[in-house]
Amino acid sequence: MTMTMRDKKDTRNTLPVVLEVLKEANRPMGVNEIMELAGKRLPTQSQTPRNVVCRDLAMDIKRRGEHSRVVRVREGVYAARA
Repeated sequence: MTMTMRDKKDTRNTLPVVLEVLKEANRPMGVNEIMELAGKRLPTQSQTPRNVVCRDLAMDIKRRGEHSRVVRVREGVYAARA
């Protein structure tokens, strides 16, 4: 049986782990710092996990707007919504 790209795609969302890290830090953080603190807790096997985290943050903000659990402070820096 051969795997298609769809089979290989990691569909797990990193947002719960990212939110946990942001809440623990209780301050805005850059994506690189979030990734460093989240480490192996991130549920992705992507070769570009930073891109996955950025995508998940951007999509949550885009989809949920003011109801998003994160807020973009500036480019590449996010905080948990109070």
